[in-house]
Amino acid sequence: MSSCYLSKQEYIRIQAVLLKHRRYKRKEIAQIVGKSFNALEEWITNYNKKGLDGLLTRSPKNPNNAKLTYSQKDKIKEIINKFKPKDYGLLKDFWDIPTLKRLVQSEFGVEYKGISSYRRLFDYCGFSYQKVQFVDKRQNKEDLDRFKKRYKMRSKTVTITMSW
Repeated sequence: MSSCYLSKQEYIRIQAVLLKHRRYKRKEIAQIVGKSFNALEEWITNYNKKGLDGLLTRSPKNPNNAKLTYSQKDKIKEIINKFKPKDYGLLKDFWDIPTLKRLVQSEFGVEYKGISSYRRLFDYCGFSYQKVQFVDKRQNKEDLDRFKKRYKMRSKTVTITMSW
């Protein structure tokens, strides 16, 4: 084993393998440790292949997936709060995940695997997710207002009755 201290998850994995060694049924073990049957199968397979090292949490294989430091995050926060992407040499008018991804890559040479990391980075910078609302440019405001009035009038007069 490569480390002296075990995380909670590593302890649970080792406990599950020990219970299997004591001839508990897999369904019972999954219930005792509170994990899925599939997870238990994976742990036992890893233990059979690699011994106790197969039950330890692995570090990421790609060092490029390392998280940004707080000073790097603060620099990104400063950039996206002061500048628009066009001001910073990017082609968009607003900051979105692909644009943030390009900024992080160009500034620090880091590319996260999933978009959730970029969402967390936006959250760190004080931004929140806003769903784009598309509006048809051909839409006539007066027609829309008339439709809304008619809809409200009709919805007030409609009654729904249900019987069983």
